[in-house]
Amino acid sequence: MKYKTLGFSLHRKCNASCQMCCFECNPESQESLDIMSVKKYIEESKYIEDIKTISFTGGEPFLDFEKLYNLVAYSKKCNKQAACITNAYWAKDYNTAYKLLSKLKEAGLTKLNISHDAYHKKFVKESYVKNALYALRDLNIPVTLGMIRIKDENVGQTINDLGDALYSANIQIFPCYPSGGALKHIKYNQFDRTLKPHDLRCIYDGNMVVLYDGTIYPCCSQVVVETGLSIGNFNDISLVDALKKIRNNALLHLLRTQKLDLFINYAKENMNIVIPPLVTHPCEICGYLFRKENLEKLLPYVYEQIQPIIKAKKNA
Repeated sequence: MKYKTLGFSLHRKCNASCQMCCFECNPESQESLDIMSVKKYIEESKYIEDIKTISFTGGEPFLDFEKLYNLVAYSKKCNKQAACITNAYWAKDYNTAYKLLSKLKEAGLTKLNISHDAYHKKFVKESYVKNALYALRDLNIPVTLGMIRIKDENVGQTINDLGDALYSANIQIFPCYPSGGALKHIKYNQFDRTLKPHDLRCIYDGNMVVLYDGTIYPCCSQVVVETGLSIGNFNDISLVDALKKIRNNALLHLLRTQKLDLFINYAKENMNIVIPPLVTHPCEICGYLFRKENLEKLLPYVYEQIQPIIKAKKNA
């Protein structure tokens, strides 16, 4: 498995406190990553050809703009592309948006993702998002607008309101995952479960993420933080060692190469874990299966399943 993106959740602080936020970010949060430790990992990535992009998110990364700017510039210095996720609260007018984005582009920013939907618009005006989108267009910076949706919600109005500002943007609409704040504030029947668990596979590969507390996760899913799939803390291990731990992890190998049925059937028969007949996303299944309290019971089965694969590789 090649990890192409190294992501950092720089801090948990956010100008918004969206009800569905997987990290439950808010203006009072204080957890944050040390910039020198982040730079150390980026420096290591310089010698790992597979890693092409360094991505920065939060919370809201623009709340500490100088930190974000320095890390984007350092990523470029290490010959990596730099991407960022934001809610565009800072784009109060076009000139401000253009000035900030121009500075980041010069530093090395190659892509921006904007999160905006019914939850974010309670904290960020639509006009701000439009200012950011127009500035991104004029600066020729690729942009994706990410939207979260619950069952029967009409996101078309938000798209219409953004109008021609979206002409240069990609639009991605995701079902709201039952994790983090969403589990507390959204009713069970409001999650848009449309997928049958049978035959589903993990789709979040190629991204390694360092959370605001230093915890390393092998993907960027919103649900992964509620599992026991962490492979350590970046304050304790090098990037090279973290990647080795991911690649040598038997459970992760099976998760990346096999259908989720492999785990679902075993969990149902031996652990009394029943997956709903419909789910929002394959990640929701990981949330049921791989919680910390379940891993100890799963590991003997994982080792049993991985042995034939190890034997086949040795004989190849």
